[in-house]
Amino acid sequence: MQAAVAKGNLSKPHQVLMYLAYIAFELKRFDIALEAAKKALATPEGAKDPQTKNMIKAIEDTIKDREEKKAKL
Repeated sequence: MQAAVAKGNLSKPHQVLMYLAYIAFELKRFDIALEAAKKALATPEGAKDPQTKNMIKAIEDTIKDREEKKAKL
């Protein structure tokens, strides 16, 4: 999916980017997930989709929690 996104010219970029964000999130690759979700938000469909913003918030919250746990160690 990352190669398809990098290549561009997708017929439904929002769907591909959100799917990539979900998969990366599940694999705990939060940097990739956040980047994909932010790119999805930049698409016309993403601007209309409230779940895109929710996904970004969830990823950012997870990253913040992870950083707080690391700081406590």
